[in-house]
Amino acid sequence: MTRSLSRATALAAAFVLSIVLAGCHLTTLDAKIAADASASLPAICALGASADAAFSAIAATGKLSAPAIGDEAAAYAGLKSLCANPPQNLAGAIVEAGSIYATVANSLSAAEGAVAPHGR
Repeated sequence: MTRSLSRATALAAAFVLSIVLAGCHLTTLDAKIAADASASLPAICALGASADAAFSAIAATGKLSAPAIGDEAAAYAGLKSLCANPPQNLAGAIVEAGSIYATVANSLSAAEGAVAPHGR
């Protein structure tokens, strides 16, 4: 146990030392992550809006079930809310937005399958 604790301490010290020697400051690294996250969230939001528009066009055909339409609408409402009011934790917001977008995209795929002509 003592040996593994000293290894963990040595690894942690090596990590901190490598950051310092590389000239990378943790505050700079945090700012870079936040900037990348800030750029990713609008892209996910735009993809969600596009998927919702496509889903809505298919839903207008009347060939989708009410629960399928409701599920997609709820997912998209959640994404719109997240995009309109991003939390302070942008990394968490991106994970949540990506998950919601996946729900919207899966609804779109299912809808496309429901209205696609079936071959003989």
